Amino acid sequence: MRVEKIDGTEIVASSGSLPAVHLFRFKDIEQAAQPDHLRRMFDALHGNDVQLLSEKIDADIRALKKQRGEIIAVAAEVNDLTLNAQSPLRQYVRRQQQFDSVNTAAAKAEFEKIDKASNIHRTGNNAVVAWDQIAPDAQLEENAEQIKHFAESHRKKILTADGSVVLGMEDLATLLDHENAASPVAELLSSMEKSKDQAETVKQKLDDFTTAAEVSLKATNDEASKKGIVVVTNAREVNRKSFEEATTKLETYRELIEKMNGLMVARKTLFNELRAKCIERSRIRRETASRITNTLAGALDRNVLVITAEAQERHDTANFREWLSRCGGFNYARETRIVLTTI
Repeated sequence: MRVEKIDGTEIVASSGSLPAVHLFRFKDIEQAAQPDHLRRMFDALHGNDVQLLSEKIDADIRALKKQRGEIIAVAAEVNDLTLNAQSPLRQYVRRQQQFDSVNTAAAKAEFEKIDKASNIHRTGNNAVVAWDQIAPDAQLEENAEQIKHFAESHRKKILTADGSVVLGMEDLATLLDHENAASPVAELLSSMEKSKDQAETVKQKLDDFTTAAEVSLKATNDEASKKGIVVVTNAREVNRKSFEEATTKLETYRELIEKMNGLMVARKTLFNELRAKCIERSRIRRETASRITNTLAGALDRNVLVITAEAQERHDTANFREWLSRCGGFNYARETRIVLTTI
């Protein structure tokens, strides 16, 4: 294929294919010439590759912003645990020493039964609290009411004024008849009712276990009191509870640090993916600019007019730095460092 001027002068050397032709109306050209539209028109010259990459980049940036919020939330929890010098976590070593000082061999022998009974009672209480938070019986009851409402409201739509079923809707009417024991909806509601009863049984057994554990703990404490051991005011008991609180806070701290490490690893991975996409988008823009420049160089007389296309792939970075300097008070004329330290 040969491309020539009207006088027969060759513009583009013969080749088997030509670049895709883009048609623009004058209004399109005028609007595209506006600063905020030039980039869009420029990127469109490479199909929708840049647009797709930009959408993925924006999605990654949103994910990084969301992840930043999660990291800040975890950091705030760690700060709450460690900020106060008198907090259980900061006092962990001291509380352990205080507990060890009164937790002698003789004391262990006397308090072994009390500790065991107390642990059983505490475990039962924790199980009851956790079960109440789940509240499966209440959820099942609410879901059953929703299913009944669904079946009744949709069944009304397939009944005529005299209450008969619309022709062709018989199977659906049978399905939605929750009062008919043979209906699948009725069978579902029946199974949910049984599950609700089982959930209530679980709740009752948990309550029974906790009540029995409470009775056993009281009996153990009464027996210890008869031997002259004052459980409530005993220094060992006080220090034991204090040390247990610090131990719980330490476990929470370790879980938060592990969560933070996971978030930071995921953040680095996401950032590397974002960086790769940005590099790829910049490469496409540079290639597009080079292709435009070369095409125009072959089509125009360089002695009369030279047009060069520049991708300006770093323009977004310049805008960000300008915004950061304006709104954040940072001065890029000097080196800025952010140092994170851990204690």
